[in-house]
Amino acid sequence: MASEVRTNKLSPASGVNLTLGDSGDTFTVPSGATLAVASGAAISNAGTASGFGGTNTPAFFAGRSGSNQTLTSSTYTKLQFNEEAIDTHSAYDNSTNYRFTVPSGQAGKYYVSVGATFGISPSSSLNAWLYIFKNGSNSGSQVQYLSATQVSATKNAILDLSVGDYIEAYAWVSGSGTLTFVHQTAVPGMGHFTAFKLVE
Repeated sequence: MASEVRTNKLSPASGVNLTLGDSGDTFTVPSGATLAVASGAAISNAGTASGFGGTNTPAFFAGRSGSNQTLTSSTYTKLQFNEEAIDTHSAYDNSTNYRFTVPSGQAGKYYVSVGATFGISPSSSLNAWLYIFKNGSNSGSQVQYLSATQVSATKNAILDLSVGDYIEAYAWVSGSGTLTFVHQTAVPGMGHFTAFKLVE
């Protein structure tokens, strides 16, 4: 039967170092308990610490590959990032809706970033705005660029997302000619749509 030691303080018999247990031992801090380190003190860990801190997941990273996506001038167009490099919770749809949906139990603050290169042919003046949409509405994030033939834009945001919320990347471009969202030969690359949950 397990025994229990009750004391208010453990101190080393000599020196300033106190060792808990031996190799292979496991020490458990129960749910609801708090492990606190006093000011000026330190914990040195040579073993494996589990259940502490957090991970920046769910996370996904997608790019555009295969071919350029044709865009319509002066129209909001969803960017089709169709190739995944990372998708920890299978929460990004890279074939139909091109959106990330927050999985069950994963509400929180997310870092979101989108980057894209836009081209126009034949060469002429090109304007491009890049947006991050939340639940079908502009989240207020945008970048505007002006160029003769091709521009690259990147936009970052931190969004507070609930379970079931979804985010998408949109562009609004204008110019006289054929407008495209330029693909890349390998993912990851400059063209990207990515997000990950922040540890709080």
